[in-house]
Amino acid sequence: MNNNNIKRYERREFIKILSIAAASCASTCLYACSESTSSPVTLTGKKIEVRLEDNTTLLTVGGSVRKTFSEVNNGRPVLIVRTSETSFRTMTMVCTHQGTTINNPSDNKKVICPNHGAQFSIADGNFGKNIGGQSTADLQTFETTFNPTNNTLTITF
Repeated sequence: MNNNNIKRYERREFIKILSIAAASCASTCLYACSESTSSPVTLTGKKIEVRLEDNTTLLTVGGSVRKTFSEVNNGRPVLIVRTSETSFRTMTMVCTHQGTTINNPSDNKKVICPNHGAQFSIADGNFGKNIGGQSTADLQTFETTFNPTNNTLTITF
């Protein structure tokens, strides 16, 4: 092999090329992280019924259940939370930052996106609100009504 054909770089020129490549890579990453790739789903008015007897964690205040309904929320999961004796709330489990599926709640206060640590409240007064981390937008919520006569929820997507 003839080493005469190999282009040799001076140290200064090599560092310059390496710096340009690193800056290009960093700006691409920063741009990608700044863009929200998860826009809210279009509400269609479709109603889904959920029976509490089939979801026993919802029988107590503070209980929650993660559900997926293929025909709504683009087939992505939602979180249903019992916020009081007669009140339930439902929100998407898709982070507004990059569309990552959010973890189940580890306490009765928040859910956290495993990708960049965005935090969203599951407390009734701030339900779905961004309370920290990389995302700045709130999670999409869905109207949820409770029928105590037959112990069912109706979620409107």
